[in-house]
Amino acid sequence: MNTAQSKPSRLVGVDIARSLAIGGMALVHFVMVLSTASMDDSGFTWVFNRLSGRPATVFMILAGIGISLRFTKVTDEKFETKKMRGLWLRGWFFLAIGFLNLALWPGDILRVYGVAYLIASYIALKSKRVLISGAFAILVVFLVMFFAIDFGTNWNFETLEYANLWTFTGGSLNLFYNGFRAVLPWLGVMLFGIWTGRFDLRSAKVRRTFFVCGIAALAFAELVSYGLIQSITPSLTATEVEDVVGIFGTDSLPPMPLFLLSSGGTAIALVMLCIHLGEVLPRALSNWFASAGRMAFTWYIAHIVVVVAAGVATGFRGDVSQPVAWLAAGLFYAAMCVMSVWYLRFQKSGPLEWGMRRLVG
Repeated sequence: MNTAQSKPSRLVGVDIARSLAIGGMALVHFVMVLSTASMDDSGFTWVFNRLSGRPATVFMILAGIGISLRFTKVTDEKFETKKMRGLWLRGWFFLAIGFLNLALWPGDILRVYGVAYLIASYIALKSKRVLISGAFAILVVFLVMFFAIDFGTNWNFETLEYANLWTFTGGSLNLFYNGFRAVLPWLGVMLFGIWTGRFDLRSAKVRRTFFVCGIAALAFAELVSYGLIQSITPSLTATEVEDVVGIFGTDSLPPMPLFLLSSGGTAIALVMLCIHLGEVLPRALSNWFASAGRMAFTWYIAHIVVVVAAGVATGFRGDVSQPVAWLAAGLFYAAMCVMSVWYLRFQKSGPLEWGMRRLVG
């Protein structure tokens, strides 16, 4: 990429989307830790199941869009090389922090970020065709592995515990294949985000096209999933039904194609809507949400600390009612927004963002 765009690289709506993704992730994790024993057939459980995994999709797509935006002002090869080196260093940084975070939180996504950034440092400036082909190739590789290696290896899905996490084999499987979030296929989601970021997202026409396509992808995936499950499962045993739902369902574990299509469509539609809102909302209101998004790395780590602390306080019994867990997540999100607005009055970035830039640029 040898040409620059004259417009500023930062989109307020991208920060708004990050903020909402953190809020969604906090909600899922609060409910997961506090209310696992309180799951029932209520609307709370339905929404929780629909949300699971989708904030991560938003984050990976936003990471890809952010990578593309990093190069919108690149005007010479020397600056381009510097930017690529920055991605490479951030990859190692996220990988290291991710392994530290893994000791506290088994659902860590920073390690996946790390590997994705390392790979992106070599292919981020490739053509759109290479990027979208790479995303599909990664999905194909994942599917081949899925039918060759039992996705349930090391898993106890009833307790959501992963055995052998700190062995080389178990840790490698967790990171690259069957963790809560793994390099395969989530790297493909980031590549799709980089591809998306190549378009002029300030154009209302472009955003509208992406939004419509996102909603269409979501509807198509959910309808196909429902139809396949309803037509295949009536005569099957309970175990066989679980297998069919795992393959053709839209839950995040395992992250099969219909889940990626559904969550990817949701994420694209949300991002495009947020970019639009960033342009039309009053500045004070948009800043309320965007400030938290500018401190996404800080709040990702902070929300894990708070969730784990809440789990310790309740003995990890999971018997807190879902409305209380939802309320806790809502209060956390409100506090996150308030504190972000206040903090960024005095600093240009969050504390962990500042530390990362000091270390790796």
